[in-house]
Order: sequence, then C-alpha cells, then structure tokens
Amino acid sequence: MILPRLNPYLDYRVILANSVRKFIKKLNKKERRTLISDIEKLSCAHAAVLDVKKLKNYKNLYRLRCGSYRVVFRPYKQEKILLVIVVAHRKEVYVLIKNISALF
Repeated sequence: MILPRLNPYLDYRVILANSVRKFIKKLNKKERRTLISDIEKLSCAHAAVLDVKKLKNYKNLYRLRCGSYRVVFRPYKQEKILLVIVVAHRKEVYVLIKNISALF
C-alpha cells in the first residue's frame, strides 16, 4: 500500500516578493494563470503532486517547476510563511539565485 505524500507546507501563507509580482504581470494570460495556480497549490493539500525540490548548495531554498519557469521560495517554519523570492525562465533562474544568494 502506497501512502500519499503529506504536504509539509500545509496552511502556510504564501508571500510574493515585489520583483516576482512584476514578473508575473508581464507574462501572457495562460502562463500567468498556470504560475499563480501552482504557487497557490504550495500551501494546500494538493502540493504533493507538484515538483518541488531542495536546491543544492543553498540553505533552505526550494524550487518549484512550472513548465519552463522555476519558482524559488524559502519556507519560514515558525511564522508559517513561504516567501517566493524568484520566478524566472529555467535558463535564467539559477544565475539570478547566485546573484542574490548573499542575502540568504
């Protein structure tokens, strides 16, 4: 019998950085809808079906795959918050993370 994976971020509040909001606004309607839907699923019971992995060499950073885009977030367990730091195309996202990694 296979048990379903439990969502470790159930009931977390999702907060988007201002740069993430601006990036999402620039996307076309279909991509925007998909990204927002997947980001909302992070904090609900459906997160088990999402492709979330911890980023190597970064303490407490995770990525969510959404088609050709990547959503990078950091969970804060005590406050029950998921802070979405970066959303970018898969070719650009890891370069952006290196540039801001000093903050984390």
